[in-house]
Amino acid sequence: MKKLSFLVCFCLSLFVAKAQSIGEKWKELKEFHGVMSQTFHPSEESNLEPIKKRSGEMAQKAEALAKSAIPKEFDTPKIRNAVSD
Repeated sequence: MKKLSFLVCFCLSLFVAKAQSIGEKWKELKEFHGVMSQTFHPSEESNLEPIKKRSGEMAQKAEALAKSAIPKEFDTPKIRNAVSD
């Protein structure tokens, strides 16, 4: 759970910094971010239903992200560590 929380924060910071370019180059990150944003933002307002209903989907997307090839320009030790399973 701690690693998933870190991954969520990591994804948010990446998308804020390079939203269009990284999402276009790393499909699995874009898909994970899509589910994460649709569940995280409602939870900020105490609405936990989306995360309860989609937790399995988020886990699948996180696993796919961890197994995916990191685009060369984003392949750093910090990113590899953040997405490793």
